[in-house]
Order: sequence, then structure tokens, then C-alpha cells
Amino acid sequence: MISILNAGIRGRAAGILGLACPLLGVLACGGGHGGPAVATAPPSAPAISVPATGTVGFQTLAAVQGPSTLLTYQWTISPGTFKGGARSANGTSVQFTPAAAGTVTLTCVATRGNALSSPPGVATVTVAQPSTAAGSFQPAGSLTQGRQGLAAVTLPNGSILVMGGLAIAGGPGLKSTEIYNPATQTATAASFMNTARAGHAAVALPGSATQFLITGGTGPASTPPSPSSEIYDSVANTFTPTGSMATGRIGHTATAIVSPPGVLVAGGSTAGGALANSAELFAPSSHTFTTTTSVALAPGHTATDLGNGKILFVSHTTAGGAWQPFATVYDTRAGTFSPTAGQPGVAREGHVALRLTNPAKVLILGGDGGNGPLASAEWYDPATGVFTPVANPMGSPRRDFAAAVLPASGKVLLLGGTADGSTATATAEVFDPVAGTFTPAGSMAVPRRGPTTFTLATGRILVLGGSNETQGPVATVEAF
Repeated sequence: MISILNAGIRGRAAGILGLACPLLGVLACGGGHGGPAVATAPPSAPAISVPATGTVGFQTLAAVQGPSTLLTYQWTISPGTFKGGARSANGTSVQFTPAAAGTVTLTCVATRGNALSSPPGVATVTVAQPSTAAGSFQPAGSLTQGRQGLAAVTLPNGSILVMGGLAIAGGPGLKSTEIYNPATQTATAASFMNTARAGHAAVALPGSATQFLITGGTGPASTPPSPSSEIYDSVANTFTPTGSMATGRIGHTATAIVSPPGVLVAGGSTAGGALANSAELFAPSSHTFTTTTSVALAPGHTATDLGNGKILFVSHTTAGGAWQPFATVYDTRAGTFSPTAGQPGVAREGHVALRLTNPAKVLILGGDGGNGPLASAEWYDPATGVFTPVANPMGSPRRDFAAAVLPASGKVLLLGGTADGSTATATAEVFDPVAGTFTPAGSMAVPRRGPTTFTLATGRILVLGGSNETQGPVATVEAF
């Protein structure tokens, strides 16, 4: 029918131009090419590819099927906004995050040049609330103040020591600490650290249940990362300065080593945001740091204890301006770094890595690949040193998020972070490592980027800290 109508239009247009030629002259009739000019038909309505269903808080992708390089595409959405907060957008694909249950309508128009536009292509997405079948989030009290970029450890009595961080986004690091009691869901002020810190690391000293090492971080605003470290004694509730690192660091990792006893501090950023392409080993017996072999670890890398005297580091390097996947294994007995047998399939930072028991592999989730948050995941097999992709993507891209293993089921809870690189999300999802599937779960009451999680003896997952655009650093605590 469309072809017949277009033919009719072309015929009528040709007749009108034929009558006009004697009056308007040769130039008005196409320069005398031997026949009447033909009107160009408008493009067809774009066909839209989009999931039929969506979930509140989870990013959804819509795209034009078989887009043409000769056309431009303009989208509108109702209700809601596209990634970046606009109700209209241009491009062959768009992303949006539903804010409420209901029906979202997408409209796309193709345009050739400045004049000819297609009829609209229309698609709808039915949006539902996340499932709460796996569990739900409940209020669990509050810290004494909001903290972003904090460090926290579990004390022998089950309480959680929360240290430093930022109370104001972009502000100075804090010296203050507090102890959160999960049983009473209350927090009380504790001793002050000797140095103000944010973006620091904390870990229990091997062989001790009561002493913890705190390293690096930034203090006053606009100051370089600190090389200082201190030890917290939970019996005396005191912080005592100890040896200094060779390099000031922020965004590094600290991993306890059982044999020989020590703490491996690796990567992060130094003054001016330069990469700290080095690692240092802290000896509890002498309270000194010794620099190890250089290693290229970007901020936001992960360090995973493999339980066999080795530590897996997953990061990225930069070659020719592009990120390249990078992974290495530290042998605690030999004191050396060695490349893994295979390299990750994707470059990442701001991701999560967890060692699971079923299967006996390391699960690497999300992060940023250099062009925004990722929804991909992959496995690392310590037995072979090889990475393989998880077949299904996460329900939403995420970076700067948190994850924890659910003790009762062995499934993995993912929560918070950012799906678009700037806006904190409250959503959560659960990964089934046996089925290899991700299922949207209930949402937190508060969006959080950079939250911290702890698994309690009761099996609940505690969520604290982080930040969002509305509140800044978050004080409220939630439990899943």
C-alpha cells in the first residue's frame, strides 16, 4: 500500500513540474536532464529493539534494528528520562532507567537531511518492581555521621569498627572512628586515628585477632596520599603509629598473608593521581615495609586471596590510550608476581571479585571498562589460570558497587554502585553461580555508590557507607 501511494505522489509531482517548466525555465526543472525530477520518499518508520519487560531501577537498552548511516534518529520517552536525565535523545541506541512500575513508551523518528522525517516507530516496556523472593532490605540503624571512602573491619566481638572517610563530598578525610553494634543497631564514637584518612585500607594482622593495620588514604583536602600507617588494638581501643610505606597511596588494596606473616599493600594512586605501580610488604614482627617487585595495578583493582598461598589481582593497563585487560598472581612464599596463564576478557576497574566454593572459582563482576560501567562478568579458574565469560550479563551495569555471598544458598548479592557512571543506584540483584543467572532483587532505601558490606553471623548482609547525589555521604545502615 505504501509503495502504491508513493507512486501516486511521484506521478502527481511529475505532472505539476511538467506544467511549471515552460513558465519557470530550465533551472527550475533540474537543469534539462531529459525528464521530470522525482520527489524523494521519506524514510520508513524505524523498527525498535527493546526488552518487552523491565525492572524499576535497572538500566534498559533500546536500539534501532538495522540502522542506516544515511539517517539520524531522534528518541522521546514517556514517562521517564534517558541516560543523562533528558526526555529526548539522538543516536541509534539509548539507555533509560525506569523509576516506577507501569508502561514506558519509546518513540523513534528517522530523518534524512533536514526535511524528510519518517513516521514514528513506537515500542513499549512493561516495568515491574524488583523481586523480593531472595530477601529484602530492612533499616538497621545509623552511623554517627555519613561516611564516604571509609574503611571498616569486624572486631572479635562481632561489632564493626568504621574508620575515617569523608563527611562532606570533596571535603577532607576524617580522623574520627566509631563502632557499630549489629545486635543493637547502634553506633558509638571510638578513639581517633592519628592521621585523617579517606580512601585508605584496613586489614586484620595475620596471627592476631585483636590488631588491625590501617594504611594510606588522604587527609586534608588537596593534599597528596599519605604513606603513614597505624595499628588499632581492639582490647585497648587505641591507634598507634607504625612504620611508613615508601609510597603514599589512595585506592590501594591490603591483603593479609598467613605464611610468612605479613600484609601485602598494592597499587592505588600517588600524588597528582599518578599510578602507584608498586607493592609493599608489611612485616608485623618489625613493623616495617619492604618494597617488592613493580606491578602495574590501577586504582579500583581487586585483590583476592585464593587460599593456596597466592593472591589474584585483576586490573587493567593502558596501551596507546586504550585500556587493556590485566591480571597477575602474587606467590606469597616466593614473593613474586607472575602473569596468569590467560588474561581477562575485559579491562576493568571499580569491579568486584569473590572467591566461591561452588564452583571453586573466582567470580569477577562489573566495573568500568574505560567507556562506562559494565554488565559483563567472568570466571577465573585457579586450577588452570584461565578466564572464561559468564554466559549471562548482570541485570544492570555497575561500577563502585558491593557484593557478598549469601551464606545459606551460596548465591551472590550485588547492590548499589552506578549504572551510568555518575548517578548512584539503590538496586540489587542476586547471581546464581550454578545456573549462571542474574535476578533483580529488592532495592535499598538509599542509593549508594561505594558502599561497604559485611556478612553477619545471622546470615544477614549489612550495608553501610557510600554516597549519592542528594545526601552526599550516607549515614543510614541497612541489612539484607
